Order: sequence, then structure tokens, then C-alpha cells
Amino acid sequence: MPKKKIQKILLDQKDFKRALLSDTTPAELPLPVGNDGFYLNVRDWKNFDAFSQKLIETFVLPPKYGKQATNPLSYKIVKDSDSLRKLGLPHPRAQLDVCNFYSRYFSLLAYYCGKSSFSIRRPVCTASKYYISGPMEASNELKFSTISTVDKDKFTKHPASFFAYSGYERLHKFFGSTLFDSLERKFRFMSSQDVSKCFHSLYTHSISWATKSVKEAKDNTSAEMYGASFDRLMQSMNRNETNGIIVGPEVSRIFAETILSDVDVELERRLDERGLTNGSDYAAFRYVDNYYFFCRSQKDCDQIHADLADCLDEYKLHLNPAKGEVTSRPFANKKSSAIQKSNTLINELIDNLTDTVRITDSSDSQPKAIDIVTAKKIRSRRKLMSALVQRVRVICVDSGLGYEGVSGYLLAAIKWRTRQLTKDSEHLLALPDEFSLPSGNVLRRQECLLRASDLLDFYLEFAFHLFSLSPTVNASLDISFILVQVAEFLKKNTPDEFLATKEKVQLWVSRLVSSSSLADLVERQYSTSIEVLNVICATKPFDFGGAYYVELLEELKGTSAKVGYFEVVAKLFVFGGDPECKAKQLELLASAEAFILKDANLSTCSERLHLFLDLMGCPFIEADYRRKLVRRLLEGYNLQQRSEGAGGSIKIPTNAHIAAAISNFEQNPWFTTWDSINLLRLIEKKELKRAYA
Repeated sequence: MPKKKIQKILLDQKDFKRALLSDTTPAELPLPVGNDGFYLNVRDWKNFDAFSQKLIETFVLPPKYGKQATNPLSYKIVKDSDSLRKLGLPHPRAQLDVCNFYSRYFSLLAYYCGKSSFSIRRPVCTASKYYISGPMEASNELKFSTISTVDKDKFTKHPASFFAYSGYERLHKFFGSTLFDSLERKFRFMSSQDVSKCFHSLYTHSISWATKSVKEAKDNTSAEMYGASFDRLMQSMNRNETNGIIVGPEVSRIFAETILSDVDVELERRLDERGLTNGSDYAAFRYVDNYYFFCRSQKDCDQIHADLADCLDEYKLHLNPAKGEVTSRPFANKKSSAIQKSNTLINELIDNLTDTVRITDSSDSQPKAIDIVTAKKIRSRRKLMSALVQRVRVICVDSGLGYEGVSGYLLAAIKWRTRQLTKDSEHLLALPDEFSLPSGNVLRRQECLLRASDLLDFYLEFAFHLFSLSPTVNASLDISFILVQVAEFLKKNTPDEFLATKEKVQLWVSRLVSSSSLADLVERQYSTSIEVLNVICATKPFDFGGAYYVELLEELKGTSAKVGYFEVVAKLFVFGGDPECKAKQLELLASAEAFILKDANLSTCSERLHLFLDLMGCPFIEADYRRKLVRRLLEGYNLQQRSEGAGGSIKIPTNAHIAAAISNFEQNPWFTTWDSINLLRLIEKKELKRAYA
């Protein structure tokens, strides 16, 4: 099997605005929406025309003095089958405030997050480099190349965390580690505790309590200034609220990490006074707001639980009794049992659909023998699908879990196999029509491609089944990847199969949007969910006409309840420039314009500013319409400024100047990537930013 090409990306540690690419927004945003354009535009904003600069100064850049409260865009995503999680997209001005805060306090931030010996996921320093592997690049040798972020286009290809982290990137990796195995050998009991509604309960002023001592800090900046600045930052991001912080951005997790690190220190001190030593009498680990204690006796578990509750109470935080439990060896839970059974299902049914064969790759000057995955013929698709569906159902029943316990894991496995099969099948294109294997068997290239196409089509059908059972944002990224990957492979290599799969995708998507899971989800969110929008956006490579999307979106119940930023840009993205969507586009724009002009001062409302800047740069909207929108906004803004006596009006420029700004923003889009050509890249970038799990 060909080895991946590894690239080392060097980061400019003096460029604090790169935090925009990783730390200032939730990972869970619609596929086309991100901060790449925002980062590039604020970095080079002085290269724009004078009127564009004025708009940026007025609405985007933070004020030179003081802080202005901003309103984040609040929205909901699926947490589990019974509940939703509320997230917030900060105003761009607040996001730039985060960059400024990092530039002043990055060393103290890492210091205060490093006080705890319990934490297994914490920032330790600013990142200087990161690595990416090109899954779609065919390379027969392990090659290293270095790319400097001086080249800003390369820099925005993949997001990197602003800080380098120690510990475990994902919680499941801790449970699958050799460390966890050693803990099971050493201790008889494991206590799991969860802080109840941690982010919603955090009191912003409490950051000063957690940073009251600076004796060990290797920096001249006082702890008092650091704590007060962090306090003001979190307030200004969230309407000046002091009770609760915005949920979603990495900076919020760092804020929580700072406070919980101080809780950890105090808990360890109290336990030490009781004669309980960390590492010998017990072992403690915390992943964000989840605690795991390993003890020799039930009594010690109870004592640690009581002391932890007292320490959290000092910060007005509390444990969630519904999620706390103490288990004795073996340290297995329902989720790990379900994952193990899912692996057995994959090995017995999914992996049995492919073979690994050795071929000679002549793409380099020196031909090499490589192993590639090829598809077997599916003898009875109906029976296979029935067997998979029944096995998944049995796993959930036996494990006492809902479908969310296994569907995401299985969907990720299908995505990985889709990636592998398409990549390896590309090697067949360089081979003769018939070629012999070392075993003596003869393979026909076209037959291999047809079998691969059939299996990819089956992967996609199973993926739709899994997603319909548990439609989460992470699952939507996986099925979106499969959709785009399969469409591009079939379109290029087996056009007839592409058309056949295209018809099936129409049916599967229609079933999805009318399913009970999705109907309930849309109803609970009071708008079209990101989970659904991602899948719809990912169907673009199947070349559906605009009429299809108009009809499809009409099927979605509840979409008229609230037409917000995400829905507007996602619909404009799939409509594209198709004239069949013109009437729907104008209807959508009318709602968007009314919302924007309701409060023309865009300097505080995240949703309005995001929407306005993206509409200005949307190539599918007539330039004349955008020019009129800008003029109406400025008239409304100036009227508002005069009525409030603020004196910050903007001189309305000529049509030529407005047209220049529109052209600038169309060539340099802000948040929404309107070009659907690089959908795979957009999906991969979002996967790198996936929320902690």
C-alpha cells in the first residue's frame, strides 16, 4: 500500500491572528462557512479600497479604546437522541479581541492551564509547527516536505490549533491507552464524575480567583491584569453576561481549563492532607469537565467525590448526579462494549467485501510492488444490507445504548474505507486492460472499477441508513465526505454508474429529510439544522439542478420558522447561479435584507455582520442588488447614529466606490466559500477541528 506524503507546516508564532483559524469559532459550522477568508482579509485589510477599509474599521475591527459588548449568533446542534447543545458564533470583532488577548497573555495562559496534574488535555505553549498527511496524494515513499506559513494560501489549507497541547486529543484514546490498562491493574475502582452544565454555569469573575497568585509565573505581567482581561473578554463576547460563557470556541475551553486547573490543585491539596497521595493511593484525570478517579477502595472514591464537590462549590459549580458512577474492575462501559462489537461487525461483514492484492506500480522511474484494496462482487445487496441493519440493532440492544452509541463509529469506519478504496482504485488507471497478479490470477481493469463503483454505492446507502438513525454534526461530516468522494470517483471513472448512483442519492436524501429523526430535529431547533444543511451541500458534486434543491428544501418542515444566517448562505450555495432558483433566491434575499436593516449598526450583532459581508461577496447575487443593499445599510446606519447622537456616520460613496468594494469582497470572500470545487478540502478542515469527544 502506498505510503502517505507527510508535510510539515511551519507556523508564524508572531502571527496571533492565526487564532481565527482554530480558537475563535465553534467547529460545528455549515460546510461552506469558516474563517479562512476572514483571516486573510483582516490580515491584508489595508490593501483594500478606501470604502472597504471604512466598512472594516467601522464594523469589524475592535475599537481602539475599551471593549464593546457583542451578541453572538446562538444556535443548536444535536447532543444526543434526547437533547441539543447550544453553541455561539462570536462577532468577528470579539474574535479579533481574542487574538489581541493571546498576543498579550499567551505565556500566562499556558502557565495557568499547566498547574493541574490531573488534566489530560491542556495547552502548553504556542504551536510552532504541525503535520498533515495527504490522503488523496499517491506517493510510494515516505517523503517529508516543509511549507512555511509565509505563503498564506498554504497556511489556510488546513487549520492548526493556536497552542500545542499535551495529553490526549480525544477522550476515547485515553480509554484505549496502555496507561488505562495499567490503572486497571493497579486500582480496583473507577469513579466517573461530570461537572453539570460547566460552561453555562461559569462565573466570569471567578477567573480572578483562579489566577490570584503569580509567584511562580515566569512573566512580568501581573495575574490580576491577566484575570481581569480574560474576564472582560468573555463578557464582551457574550452580551456582557457574567453568568455563563459562550460555548463552542476553543478559547472558552481554555477559560474553563484555567478555572478547573485551580480546582484540581485545591482538591489534590485537600486529599494530601487526608493522607491520600496522587499516584499511589489514587490516580486522577480530567478531560475538559469530565473527571476520572482510580482508587483502591469504595471509601476513597466517596471521599474524593465529596471533596471535589466542595472544591467546585467554591466556583459555584456542581457535579451532575445523573452522570456520576463508581465501577469496579473490569473498567468497561456500555460505549466501549458497543465499539468492540462494532469492530467485530466491520471485520466480519464490511471488510469481507474487499481484497488486498499486490500490483506493480510503474508511475515512478523505478517500478515497485504495492498492495492495494480491490472490491469483491456483492452477491446479494439486499441480504447484506439486511444483515448489517440487524447486527447494528442487536449491538445497541445488547449494550443498552441508542443508535448514537454506534452509528457515528460505524459511519467513520465507512468513510475511512471509502477513502481507501477510491485512492487505491486510482492506481488501476495506470495499468493495462488486463494484468496478472503474482499469484497468477488475471484481473480486468474495467471490471475492478465497476466492482469498486458498486461497493462505493453500497457504502453510501449504508451511510445514509446510519446517519438517519443518529444525525449529529460529526456524522454529517462523515457522510458528506463519502458523498463527495463517491461522486467525484464515479463521475471520473464510471460515468454510467455515476448517473445510476445520482438517482439513488435523490431518493436517499428525500427519505432523509422526511425521516422522523430529521423532522423532530428541525422542529426542536426551530430552523433547518446544520446536520441537514451539511448533507444537502455535499450533494453539489452530483450536479443536481436548482429545481431539485428548491423542491428538496420545501420538503423540510419548519424551515420557514426562522430563516437565519446559516440557512441563507447554505441555500445560496446550493442554488448557485441557476436561473431556475431565481424566485427562491429573491425571496431569501428579501428576508435576509429585512433582518440586516432592522439594526443597521453591524458592530455588535454577529449574525447580521456575518450575513452582510457574505452577501456582499456572493457571486450568485446580482451586483446591482448588492450595491443597493449597501446603500440602504449606510442610510439606516447614519440615521441611527444621528438619532442616538453618536456622530459616527459614514459618508455614502458613489456607485463606483460601492462597486469597487463589492468586487473586492467577491474576490476575497469573508466567511462562506462559494466555490464548491474544493468541498473535500472544506470537509477535511472541519474534521481537524472536531469538538472534543
